Amino acid sequence: MQIYSSAQNAMIYNRGAIGSYQAWANLVGDQSWTFDNLLPYFSRGIHYSPPNTELRAANASVPAPANPQVYSATGGLLQVSHPNFAQIFASYVNGAMRESGIPEHRDFSSGRLLGSQYAPLTISYPNEERSSSEASYLRTALRSGRKNLKVYPHVLAKRVLFSENKTATGVELFASSHGNTNTFVLNARKEVVISAGVFQSPQLLMVSGIGAQDQLKAHNITVLADHPGAGTNMQDHLDFGPIRETNIENGIGAETDPALRGAVEDEYKVNRTGPLTGAGVDYIGWEKLPAPYRVNLSQAAIQDLARYPPDWPEIEYEITGEALTGAISSKRYGTIITVPVSPLSRGWVNITSADTRDLPLVNPNQLSHPTDRELAVQAFKRARSFFETQAMQPIVIRETEPGANVTSDADILDYIMASSYQNWHTSCTCRMGRANDSMAVVDPQARVLGVNGLRVVDASSFALLPPGHPQSTVYVLAKKIAADILTGA
Repeated sequence: MQIYSSAQNAMIYNRGAIGSYQAWANLVGDQSWTFDNLLPYFSRGIHYSPPNTELRAANASVPAPANPQVYSATGGLLQVSHPNFAQIFASYVNGAMRESGIPEHRDFSSGRLLGSQYAPLTISYPNEERSSSEASYLRTALRSGRKNLKVYPHVLAKRVLFSENKTATGVELFASSHGNTNTFVLNARKEVVISAGVFQSPQLLMVSGIGAQDQLKAHNITVLADHPGAGTNMQDHLDFGPIRETNIENGIGAETDPALRGAVEDEYKVNRTGPLTGAGVDYIGWEKLPAPYRVNLSQAAIQDLARYPPDWPEIEYEITGEALTGAISSKRYGTIITVPVSPLSRGWVNITSADTRDLPLVNPNQLSHPTDRELAVQAFKRARSFFETQAMQPIVIRETEPGANVTSDADILDYIMASSYQNWHTSCTCRMGRANDSMAVVDPQARVLGVNGLRVVDASSFALLPPGHPQSTVYVLAKKIAADILTGA
Protein backbone atom coordinates (compact mmCIF):
# COMPACT_ATOMS: atom_id res chain seq x y z
CA MET A 1 0.00 0.00 0.00
CA GLN A 2 1.43 3.37 -1.02
CA ILE A 3 0.47 6.60 0.76
CA TYR A 4 1.96 9.61 -1.02
CA SER A 5 1.52 13.29 -1.55
CA SER A 6 2.48 15.23 -4.67
CA ALA A 7 5.29 17.77 -4.34
CA GLN A 8 7.21 20.23 -6.44
CA ASN A 9 10.65 19.02 -7.52
CA ALA A 10 13.50 21.27 -8.52
CA MET A 11 14.10 20.98 -12.27
CA ILE A 12 17.91 20.88 -12.30
CA TYR A 13 19.06 17.28 -12.65
CA ASN A 14 22.39 16.34 -11.11
CA ARG A 15 23.61 13.42 -9.07
CA GLY A 16 25.64 13.75 -5.89
CA ALA A 17 29.40 13.30 -5.75
CA ILE A 18 30.81 9.78 -5.54
CA GLY A 19 32.13 10.58 -2.07
CA SER A 20 28.71 11.67 -0.83
CA TYR A 21 27.13 8.30 -1.63
CA GLN A 22 30.13 6.52 -0.09
CA ALA A 23 29.52 8.56 3.06
CA TRP A 24 25.85 7.49 2.91
CA ALA A 25 26.84 3.82 2.57
CA ASN A 26 29.27 4.07 5.48
CA LEU A 27 26.72 5.82 7.68
CA VAL A 28 24.07 3.13 7.19
CA GLY A 29 26.50 0.19 7.03
CA ASP A 30 25.36 -0.96 3.59
CA GLN A 31 27.61 -0.68 0.52
CA SER A 32 24.65 -1.03 -1.87
CA TRP A 33 24.29 2.76 -1.44
CA THR A 34 27.59 3.64 -3.15
CA PHE A 35 27.50 5.56 -6.44
CA ASP A 36 28.61 2.57 -8.52
CA ASN A 37 25.92 0.35 -7.02
CA LEU A 38 23.24 3.03 -7.48
CA LEU A 39 24.29 3.82 -11.07
CA PRO A 40 22.06 1.15 -12.72
CA TYR A 41 19.02 2.64 -10.94
CA PHE A 42 20.07 6.17 -11.92
CA SER A 43 20.69 5.15 -15.52
CA ARG A 44 17.54 3.26 -16.36
CA GLY A 45 15.29 5.73 -14.58
CA ILE A 46 15.58 8.57 -17.10
CA HIS A 47 15.37 9.27 -20.81
CA TYR A 48 18.08 11.76 -21.75
CA SER A 49 17.85 13.95 -24.86
CA PRO A 50 21.01 15.85 -25.93
CA PRO A 51 20.65 19.60 -26.58
CA ASN A 52 19.28 20.76 -29.92
CA THR A 53 22.34 22.34 -31.54
CA GLU A 54 20.22 23.98 -34.24
CA LEU A 55 18.30 26.05 -31.69
CA ARG A 56 20.84 26.69 -28.94
CA ALA A 57 23.66 29.19 -29.42
CA ALA A 58 26.99 27.72 -30.52
CA ASN A 59 28.69 28.91 -27.32
CA ALA A 60 26.10 27.01 -25.25
CA SER A 61 27.06 23.56 -26.51
CA VAL A 62 27.17 20.67 -24.05
CA PRO A 63 29.64 17.78 -24.36
CA ALA A 64 28.64 14.14 -24.14
CA PRO A 65 28.75 12.65 -20.61
CA ALA A 66 32.15 11.54 -19.35
CA ASN A 67 30.73 8.11 -18.51
CA PRO A 68 28.50 6.63 -21.25
CA GLN A 69 26.83 4.39 -18.67
CA VAL A 70 25.22 7.29 -16.79
CA TYR A 71 22.26 7.27 -19.18
CA SER A 72 20.46 4.17 -20.44
CA ALA A 73 20.33 3.58 -24.18
CA THR A 74 16.62 2.71 -23.94
CA GLY A 75 15.75 5.26 -21.30
CA GLY A 76 13.17 5.48 -18.55
CA LEU A 77 10.04 7.53 -17.96
CA LEU A 78 11.56 10.69 -16.50
CA GLN A 79 12.56 13.09 -19.28
CA VAL A 80 15.89 14.92 -18.90
CA SER A 81 17.13 17.39 -21.51
CA HIS A 82 18.51 20.87 -22.13
CA PRO A 83 16.04 23.64 -23.01
CA ASN A 84 15.93 25.06 -26.53
CA PHE A 85 17.18 28.40 -25.20
CA ALA A 86 20.42 29.06 -23.34
CA GLN A 87 20.58 32.15 -21.18
CA ILE A 88 22.67 34.97 -22.62
CA PHE A 89 23.82 35.97 -19.14
CA ALA A 90 25.11 32.42 -18.55
CA SER A 91 27.55 32.67 -21.45
CA TYR A 92 29.25 35.61 -19.73
CA VAL A 93 29.36 33.79 -16.40
CA ASN A 94 30.91 30.85 -18.21
CA GLY A 95 33.82 33.10 -19.17
CA ALA A 96 33.97 34.60 -15.69
CA MET A 97 34.29 31.17 -14.10
CA ARG A 98 37.07 30.17 -16.52
CA GLU A 99 38.86 33.38 -15.64
CA SER A 100 38.36 32.67 -11.92
CA GLY A 101 39.80 29.17 -12.02
CA ILE A 102 36.64 27.06 -12.13
CA PRO A 103 37.13 24.51 -14.93
CA GLU A 104 34.53 23.55 -17.50
CA HIS A 105 33.09 20.15 -16.67
CA ARG A 106 31.73 17.40 -18.93
CA ASP A 107 28.55 16.57 -17.00
CA PHE A 108 27.00 16.41 -13.54
CA SER A 109 25.65 12.85 -13.70
CA SER A 110 28.91 10.86 -13.54
CA GLY A 111 29.54 11.45 -9.83
CA ARG A 112 31.93 14.39 -10.21
CA LEU A 113 30.71 17.94 -9.62
CA LEU A 114 33.68 20.28 -9.16
CA GLY A 115 33.53 22.56 -12.21
CA SER A 116 30.81 24.30 -14.23
CA GLN A 117 28.58 23.51 -17.18
CA TYR A 118 25.08 23.91 -18.59
CA ALA A 119 22.90 21.66 -16.44
CA PRO A 120 20.28 19.25 -17.75
CA LEU A 121 16.75 19.83 -16.50
CA THR A 122 13.73 17.58 -16.09
CA ILE A 123 12.11 18.89 -19.27
CA SER A 124 10.54 16.73 -21.96
CA TYR A 125 11.92 16.95 -25.47
CA PRO A 126 10.73 18.11 -27.97
CA ASN A 127 7.61 19.32 -26.12
CA GLU A 128 9.64 21.57 -23.79
CA GLU A 129 7.29 20.86 -20.88
CA ARG A 130 8.11 19.97 -17.30
CA SER A 131 8.67 16.27 -16.66
CA SER A 132 7.64 15.78 -13.05
CA SER A 133 7.08 12.52 -11.19
CA GLU A 134 3.36 13.01 -11.76
CA ALA A 135 3.77 13.74 -15.48
CA SER A 136 6.17 10.87 -16.09
CA TYR A 137 5.36 8.02 -13.71
CA LEU A 138 1.83 8.59 -12.43
CA ARG A 139 0.24 9.60 -15.73
CA THR A 140 1.92 6.67 -17.49
CA ALA A 141 0.60 4.27 -14.86
CA LEU A 142 -2.92 5.70 -15.07
CA ARG A 143 -2.92 5.47 -18.88
CA SER A 144 -1.70 1.87 -18.80
CA GLY A 145 -4.99 0.49 -17.55
CA ARG A 146 -3.24 -1.46 -14.81
CA LYS A 147 -5.54 -2.81 -12.11
CA ASN A 148 -3.18 -2.62 -9.12
CA LEU A 149 -3.19 1.17 -8.79
CA LYS A 150 -5.97 3.22 -7.29
CA VAL A 151 -5.68 6.92 -6.51
CA TYR A 152 -7.84 8.44 -3.78
CA PRO A 153 -8.09 12.22 -4.30
CA HIS A 154 -9.11 14.60 -1.49
CA VAL A 155 -7.97 12.05 1.10
CA LEU A 156 -5.72 12.63 4.11
CA ALA A 157 -3.85 9.87 5.94
CA LYS A 158 -4.80 10.09 9.62
CA ARG A 159 -2.61 7.37 11.10
CA VAL A 160 -1.03 4.01 10.43
CA LEU A 161 -2.77 1.10 12.14
CA PHE A 162 -0.87 -1.73 13.82
CA SER A 163 -1.55 -5.21 15.16
CA GLU A 164 -0.58 -6.30 18.67
CA ASN A 165 2.85 -7.43 17.43
CA LYS A 166 3.56 -3.96 16.00
CA THR A 167 2.92 -4.89 12.36
CA ALA A 168 1.38 -2.24 10.14
CA THR A 169 -2.02 -3.47 9.00
CA GLY A 170 -3.38 -0.45 7.15
CA VAL A 171 -4.06 3.27 7.21
CA GLU A 172 -6.95 5.26 8.59
CA LEU A 173 -7.98 7.93 6.08
CA PHE A 174 -10.07 11.08 6.17
CA ALA A 175 -11.90 12.04 2.97
CA SER A 176 -13.38 15.46 2.25
CA SER A 177 -15.08 16.44 -1.00
CA HIS A 178 -17.90 18.85 -1.86
CA GLY A 179 -18.70 19.39 1.81
CA ASN A 180 -18.95 15.68 2.61
CA THR A 181 -16.53 13.99 5.00
CA ASN A 182 -15.86 10.36 5.75
CA THR A 183 -13.34 8.30 7.71
CA PHE A 184 -12.39 4.85 6.44
CA VAL A 185 -9.59 2.29 6.55
CA LEU A 186 -7.48 0.80 3.77
CA ASN A 187 -6.07 -2.58 4.80
CA ALA A 188 -2.58 -3.60 3.68
CA ARG A 189 -2.02 -7.04 2.21
CA LYS A 190 1.76 -6.90 2.61
CA GLU A 191 3.07 -3.62 4.03
CA VAL A 192 2.51 0.13 4.16
CA VAL A 193 4.82 2.61 2.41
CA ILE A 194 4.67 6.26 3.48
CA SER A 195 5.77 8.93 0.99
CA ALA A 196 4.18 12.01 2.52
CA GLY A 197 7.23 14.26 2.32
CA VAL A 198 9.87 15.65 4.65
CA PHE A 199 7.36 17.44 6.88
CA GLN A 200 4.39 15.10 6.91
CA SER A 201 6.08 11.69 6.86
CA PRO A 202 7.48 12.29 10.36
CA GLN A 203 4.15 13.83 11.36
CA LEU A 204 2.32 10.69 10.26
CA LEU A 205 4.78 8.50 12.14
CA MET A 206 4.40 10.55 15.31
CA VAL A 207 0.61 10.58 15.37
CA SER A 208 0.80 6.80 14.82
CA GLY A 209 2.94 6.34 17.94
CA ILE A 210 6.45 6.42 16.44
CA GLY A 211 8.61 9.28 17.70
CA ALA A 212 10.15 10.84 20.78
CA GLN A 213 8.11 9.57 23.69
CA ASP A 214 7.94 12.93 25.49
CA GLN A 215 6.44 14.59 22.39
CA LEU A 216 3.95 11.78 21.88
CA LYS A 217 2.84 11.70 25.52
CA ALA A 218 2.33 15.47 25.44
CA HIS A 219 -0.45 14.84 22.90
CA ASN A 220 -1.82 11.70 24.61
CA ILE A 221 -0.47 9.41 21.88
CA THR A 222 0.37 5.84 22.88
CA VAL A 223 4.07 5.20 22.29
CA LEU A 224 4.61 2.30 19.90
CA ALA A 225 8.32 2.93 19.19
CA ASP A 226 10.43 5.54 20.96
CA HIS A 227 12.33 7.29 18.15
CA PRO A 228 13.89 10.59 19.26
CA GLY A 229 15.20 11.06 15.70
CA ALA A 230 11.74 11.31 14.12
CA GLY A 231 11.33 14.86 12.86
CA THR A 232 14.90 15.91 13.68
CA ASN A 233 18.11 16.25 11.64
CA MET A 234 16.40 18.36 8.96
CA GLN A 235 18.87 19.48 6.29
CA ASP A 236 18.37 21.96 3.46
CA HIS A 237 20.34 24.27 1.20
CA LEU A 238 20.03 28.04 1.44
CA ASP A 239 19.99 30.46 -1.54
CA PHE A 240 21.25 34.05 -1.63
CA GLY A 241 23.57 36.12 -3.77
CA PRO A 242 24.56 39.39 -5.42
CA ILE A 243 22.36 40.90 -8.15
CA ARG A 244 23.63 43.20 -10.91
CA GLU A 245 21.78 45.22 -13.47
CA THR A 246 22.98 44.33 -16.98
CA ASN A 247 22.64 45.73 -20.47
CA ILE A 248 21.36 42.47 -21.98
CA GLU A 249 18.25 43.35 -23.98
CA ASN A 250 16.54 39.98 -24.44
CA GLY A 251 16.53 36.59 -22.82
CA ILE A 252 15.52 35.57 -19.31
CA GLY A 253 13.64 38.44 -17.70
CA ALA A 254 12.05 39.61 -20.94
CA GLU A 255 8.89 37.68 -20.12
CA THR A 256 8.18 40.10 -17.26
CA ASP A 257 8.55 43.20 -19.46
CA PRO A 258 5.08 44.32 -20.68
CA ALA A 259 6.65 45.49 -23.93
CA LEU A 260 8.10 42.04 -24.70
CA ARG A 261 5.91 39.57 -22.81
CA GLY A 262 3.49 38.83 -25.65
CA ALA A 263 6.23 38.02 -28.16
CA VAL A 264 8.05 35.78 -25.68
CA GLU A 265 4.86 33.87 -24.86
CA ASP A 266 3.96 33.45 -28.53
CA GLU A 267 7.43 32.17 -29.35
CA TYR A 268 7.01 29.42 -26.78
CA LYS A 269 3.42 28.52 -27.67
CA VAL A 270 4.01 28.38 -31.42
CA ASN A 271 7.60 27.16 -31.79
CA ARG A 272 8.59 25.77 -28.37
CA THR A 273 11.60 28.06 -28.42
CA GLY A 274 12.75 31.10 -26.47
CA PRO A 275 13.26 31.87 -22.76
CA LEU A 276 10.11 30.07 -21.59
CA THR A 277 11.52 26.69 -22.62
CA GLY A 278 13.82 26.90 -19.60
CA ALA A 279 13.34 27.02 -15.85
CA GLY A 280 15.18 30.25 -15.10
CA VAL A 281 18.48 28.54 -14.23
CA ASP A 282 20.41 26.52 -16.80
CA TYR A 283 24.07 26.97 -15.88
CA ILE A 284 25.67 25.91 -12.60
CA GLY A 285 29.13 25.72 -11.05
CA TRP A 286 30.65 23.98 -8.03
CA GLU A 287 33.79 24.44 -6.01
CA LYS A 288 35.48 24.24 -2.65
CA LEU A 289 35.92 27.72 -1.19
CA PRO A 290 39.23 28.89 -2.73
CA ALA A 291 42.26 29.92 -0.69
CA PRO A 292 41.90 33.74 -0.83
CA TYR A 293 38.53 33.39 0.93
CA ARG A 294 39.29 30.27 2.96
CA VAL A 295 41.95 32.12 4.96
CA ASN A 296 39.14 34.21 6.47
CA LEU A 297 37.48 31.17 8.05
CA SER A 298 38.04 30.28 11.69
CA GLN A 299 40.04 27.17 12.52
CA ALA A 300 36.85 25.56 13.83
CA ALA A 301 35.10 26.15 10.51
CA ILE A 302 38.05 24.75 8.56
CA GLN A 303 37.97 21.61 10.72
CA ASP A 304 34.20 21.25 10.25
CA LEU A 305 34.48 21.46 6.46
CA ALA A 306 37.42 19.04 6.40
CA ARG A 307 35.05 16.27 7.50
CA TYR A 308 33.44 16.22 4.06
CA PRO A 309 34.91 14.01 1.30
CA PRO A 310 37.43 15.68 -1.04
CA ASP A 311 35.01 15.58 -4.00
CA TRP A 312 32.11 17.11 -2.03
CA PRO A 313 31.72 20.77 -3.14
CA GLU A 314 31.14 23.43 -0.51
CA ILE A 315 29.43 25.93 -2.81
CA GLU A 316 27.12 25.72 -5.79
CA TYR A 317 26.43 28.69 -8.07
CA GLU A 318 23.15 28.80 -9.98
CA ILE A 319 23.10 31.33 -12.80
CA THR A 320 19.98 33.24 -13.78
CA GLY A 321 19.14 36.36 -15.73
CA GLU A 322 16.32 37.03 -13.28
CA ALA A 323 16.51 39.47 -10.39
CA LEU A 324 15.22 37.57 -7.41
CA THR A 325 14.27 40.76 -5.58
CA GLY A 326 13.91 44.47 -6.33
CA ALA A 327 13.35 44.04 -10.08
CA ILE A 328 12.02 46.67 -12.46
CA SER A 329 10.31 45.01 -15.42
CA SER A 330 11.90 47.27 -18.03
CA LYS A 331 15.44 46.47 -16.83
CA ARG A 332 17.61 43.34 -17.14
CA TYR A 333 19.58 41.67 -14.39
CA GLY A 334 21.99 38.90 -13.61
CA THR A 335 22.05 36.93 -10.38
CA ILE A 336 24.66 34.46 -9.18
CA ILE A 337 22.61 32.42 -6.74
CA THR A 338 25.03 31.22 -4.11
CA VAL A 339 24.24 27.91 -2.40
CA PRO A 340 26.47 26.45 0.34
CA VAL A 341 26.04 22.68 -0.04
CA SER A 342 27.77 21.47 3.13
CA PRO A 343 25.25 22.66 5.74
CA LEU A 344 25.84 21.85 9.39
CA SER A 345 22.70 23.52 10.74
CA ARG A 346 19.86 21.14 11.57
CA GLY A 347 16.15 21.89 11.75
CA TRP A 348 13.18 19.95 13.01
CA VAL A 349 9.51 19.06 12.59
CA ASN A 350 7.15 18.56 15.50
CA ILE A 351 3.47 17.78 15.77
CA THR A 352 1.03 20.29 17.19
CA SER A 353 -1.70 17.74 17.92
CA ALA A 354 -2.59 14.09 17.38
CA ASP A 355 -4.53 15.03 14.22
CA THR A 356 -2.79 15.29 10.83
CA ARG A 357 -5.32 17.94 9.83
CA ASP A 358 -3.33 20.25 12.09
CA LEU A 359 -0.13 21.25 10.28
CA PRO A 360 3.14 20.32 11.96
CA LEU A 361 5.47 22.93 13.41
CA VAL A 362 8.56 23.32 11.18
CA ASN A 363 11.82 25.08 12.07
CA PRO A 364 14.48 24.92 9.28
CA ASN A 365 16.96 26.49 11.75
CA GLN A 366 19.29 27.45 8.90
CA LEU A 367 22.43 29.47 9.58
CA SER A 368 22.21 28.43 13.23
CA HIS A 369 25.65 26.77 13.03
CA PRO A 370 28.57 29.24 13.11
CA THR A 371 30.43 27.45 10.30
CA ASP A 372 27.42 27.89 8.03
CA ARG A 373 27.42 31.62 8.73
CA GLU A 374 31.15 31.94 8.07
CA LEU A 375 30.98 29.97 4.82
CA ALA A 376 27.94 31.93 3.64
CA VAL A 377 29.74 35.27 3.97
CA GLN A 378 32.88 34.09 2.17
CA ALA A 379 30.85 32.34 -0.53
CA PHE A 380 28.95 35.59 -1.14
CA LYS A 381 32.23 37.48 -1.56
CA ARG A 382 33.44 34.84 -4.01
CA ALA A 383 30.21 35.07 -6.04
CA ARG A 384 30.45 38.86 -6.10
CA SER A 385 34.00 38.61 -7.48
CA PHE A 386 32.78 36.97 -10.70
CA PHE A 387 31.15 40.27 -11.67
CA GLU A 388 34.56 41.95 -11.49
CA THR A 389 36.20 39.69 -14.09
CA GLN A 390 37.06 40.94 -17.55
CA ALA A 391 34.59 38.50 -19.04
CA MET A 392 31.67 40.25 -17.35
CA GLN A 393 32.59 43.87 -18.04
CA PRO A 394 30.74 44.16 -21.39
CA ILE A 395 27.35 43.59 -19.69
CA VAL A 396 27.44 44.66 -16.04
CA ILE A 397 26.12 48.06 -14.92
CA ARG A 398 25.66 48.27 -11.17
CA GLU A 399 24.96 46.06 -8.17
CA THR A 400 21.33 46.45 -7.17
CA GLU A 401 21.33 44.00 -4.25
CA PRO A 402 22.70 44.38 -1.67
CA GLY A 403 24.58 47.39 -3.10
CA ALA A 404 28.22 48.33 -3.40
CA ASN A 405 28.20 49.92 0.08
CA VAL A 406 27.61 46.52 1.74
CA THR A 407 31.17 45.31 2.27
CA SER A 408 31.81 44.26 5.88
CA ASP A 409 31.30 40.66 6.98
CA ALA A 410 28.62 41.77 9.43
CA ASP A 411 26.68 43.71 6.80
CA ILE A 412 26.96 40.87 4.28
CA LEU A 413 25.67 38.41 6.87
CA ASP A 414 22.77 40.75 7.67
CA TYR A 415 21.90 40.85 3.96
CA ILE A 416 22.05 37.05 3.73
CA MET A 417 19.90 36.62 6.82
CA ALA A 418 17.31 39.06 5.44
CA SER A 419 17.21 37.92 1.81
CA SER A 420 18.03 34.20 1.73
CA TYR A 421 15.46 31.54 1.05
CA GLN A 422 15.29 27.77 1.14
CA ASN A 423 16.22 25.78 -1.94
CA TRP A 424 13.44 23.22 -1.33
CA HIS A 425 16.00 20.48 -0.72
CA THR A 426 14.69 19.60 2.73
CA SER A 427 15.59 16.07 3.81
CA CYS A 428 16.56 13.58 6.54
CA THR A 429 13.68 14.02 9.03
CA CYS A 430 13.19 10.22 9.14
CA ARG A 431 16.89 9.55 8.67
CA MET A 432 18.22 6.21 7.49
CA GLY A 433 20.82 4.53 9.68
CA ARG A 434 22.05 1.44 11.46
CA ALA A 435 19.86 -0.43 13.94
CA ASN A 436 22.11 0.69 16.83
CA ASP A 437 21.94 4.37 15.81
CA SER A 438 19.68 5.97 18.40
CA MET A 439 18.73 8.82 16.01
CA ALA A 440 17.97 6.62 12.99
CA VAL A 441 14.32 6.10 12.08
CA VAL A 442 14.57 3.68 9.14
CA ASP A 443 17.09 0.98 8.18
CA PRO A 444 18.97 0.75 4.83
CA GLN A 445 15.86 -0.78 3.24
CA ALA A 446 13.78 2.19 4.48
CA ARG A 447 11.94 -0.04 6.99
CA VAL A 448 10.89 1.79 10.14
CA LEU A 449 12.94 0.48 13.04
CA GLY A 450 11.05 -1.08 15.95
CA VAL A 451 7.92 -2.02 13.98
CA ASN A 452 7.09 -4.37 11.10
CA GLY A 453 5.59 -3.86 7.66
CA LEU A 454 6.18 -0.10 7.41
CA ARG A 455 8.60 1.89 5.24
CA VAL A 456 9.24 5.57 4.59
CA VAL A 457 10.35 6.27 1.01
CA ASP A 458 10.95 9.95 0.27
CA ALA A 459 13.61 12.58 0.99
CA SER A 460 12.83 12.37 4.70
CA SER A 461 14.51 8.94 4.79
CA PHE A 462 17.79 10.15 3.24
CA ALA A 463 20.81 9.21 5.32
CA LEU A 464 22.32 12.58 4.36
CA LEU A 465 21.67 15.38 1.89
CA PRO A 466 24.06 14.99 -1.07
CA PRO A 467 25.46 18.16 -2.65
CA GLY A 468 23.22 19.71 -5.27
CA HIS A 469 19.68 18.99 -6.33
CA PRO A 470 18.17 15.93 -4.63
CA GLN A 471 15.48 14.94 -7.12
CA SER A 472 17.79 12.37 -8.75
CA THR A 473 18.41 10.80 -5.33
CA VAL A 474 14.68 10.74 -4.56
CA TYR A 475 14.06 8.80 -7.77
CA VAL A 476 16.94 6.40 -7.16
CA LEU A 477 15.79 5.83 -3.57
CA ALA A 478 12.31 4.93 -4.81
CA LYS A 479 13.65 2.57 -7.48
CA LYS A 480 16.06 0.86 -5.13
CA ILE A 481 13.50 0.33 -2.36
CA ALA A 482 10.92 -0.86 -4.91
CA ALA A 483 13.44 -3.49 -6.00
CA ASP A 484 13.97 -4.45 -2.34
CA ILE A 485 10.22 -4.87 -1.84
CA LEU A 486 9.89 -7.01 -4.96
CA THR A 487 12.73 -9.29 -3.81
CA GLY A 488 11.38 -9.52 -0.27
CA ALA A 489 14.16 -7.49 1.36
